[in-house]
Amino acid sequence: MPSGDNHTALLEALKSGDAAAFEQVYDLYKRPFYATALRYLKDQKLAEDALQEVFVKLWQNRQAIDERQSLRSFLFVCMKNHVLNVIRTEQNRIKAALLANQNQEKFSHQTESDIDLNDLRTYLDTSLSALPARKKKIAQLSLIEGYSNQEIAATLQISEHTVRSQLSQAKKIIRLFLERTLVLLLLLFI
Repeated sequence: MPSGDNHTALLEALKSGDAAAFEQVYDLYKRPFYATALRYLKDQKLAEDALQEVFVKLWQNRQAIDERQSLRSFLFVCMKNHVLNVIRTEQNRIKAALLANQNQEKFSHQTESDIDLNDLRTYLDTSLSALPARKKKIAQLSLIEGYSNQEIAATLQISEHTVRSQLSQAKKIIRLFLERTLVLLLLLFI
């Protein structure tokens, strides 16, 4: 880590558009921030993309960085926000797919998108089958049947806190399975 004077000089050079200073900052922070992204996203490509996004944001916003703020802190906040956005986007994609799958039953004809939804449902069913029994039941009640946490707790005679915890863990497992499946499918088509 650069000392206080070196940090200030490095930050000033970066703010003035010095590409060498940017490379120095990149070399200094790329490994720990890649490791952080990989730990949460569980995918090398997503972690590489996150790292790239953070450093692009640093370069684009270099003149607005406060000299009193730690560069590491700035980068950490950028990485945290990016990782959370990726996770949120993936969760929304899964919710949309589940909702679309539920609505699919209302249509009588099979279109190409219906076939895709059937494939997604198959992948979802496969990911659900890998869950322990309690998590599987909670995930099915919430994600497929649309029960609220309170209704699930009453049905299974467990606390709402347990439902939230088990559902959160189940969603992480499902997300990882679907991400890995998507990567494998993409590799098959490339």
